[in-house]
Amino acid sequence: MTLWLGWHVLESLPLDTNRFNITTAVVDTAGRIGFDRVSMAVLRGGITSGQALTPLPIDVFDDGIDDADGPEVTMIAPRVPSRVSPGPQTGNPTPPANASLFFIQVAALDRSRHGIGVSENGQGTAARSVLGTILDGSQIQNPITHPSNGTNRNFPGLNVTFDVPLRQPNGNVVPAGSNLAPIFNVAGSELDADGYVVTTADWVVGGSLLMPAGKRSVTITARVTDNANRTRSVSHVVGISPVENGQNLTPAP
Repeated sequence: MTLWLGWHVLESLPLDTNRFNITTAVVDTAGRIGFDRVSMAVLRGGITSGQALTPLPIDVFDDGIDDADGPEVTMIAPRVPSRVSPGPQTGNPTPPANASLFFIQVAALDRSRHGIGVSENGQGTAARSVLGTILDGSQIQNPITHPSNGTNRNFPGLNVTFDVPLRQPNGNVVPAGSNLAPIFNVAGSELDADGYVVTTADWVVGGSLLMPAGKRSVTITARVTDNANRTRSVSHVVGISPVENGQNLTPAP
């Protein structure tokens, strides 16, 4: 069992910080400890936010063909080989009590420096406008409110699909192959050791994978298009767990 946790850092470091350590320790129910630590450098030159590393989002075009000079796309989660929970197959999912609840994380390395347009703070309103979310749920394909295959206006170049339909908690069924990027939650950017921008987006699946009879896996495909209309993609085939809800993979705290 792999437990994924995420955090979009919306806070600030002291101005005189040049480097800091991130330390993580996890203790299981038997009292055994897993431990890791990484050391991170802090950008200078007036760059105070990951948002400043990326250009503004623009409409981009993906012709479905990977380009040699497109972003290098990596799907960090779910791992392969692994099995994910499908969520309930009848009725609507009710996260967090019952839903698929597996974690998807997609990273795009802009090695060609074309720029990958993203707005990490989204286009929210009221309290949501300052939460750093890229959620753009009104753009998800819906036969009543949005019959076309939409894009996430905060990250137009991101396209993520399943090869099975997804039922949302509101009962909407998103067809297989439709772009699920509008319901990704957060995105953030950093510079790698060679000075290239890496943009990462993630989403905890709060719906249900509607599995056809006899099908035992789901293919997840992530495509990222930069602001020069260059695209690269990656696909993972992950198995389906016999456990309906990801929450049921872990004991109560």
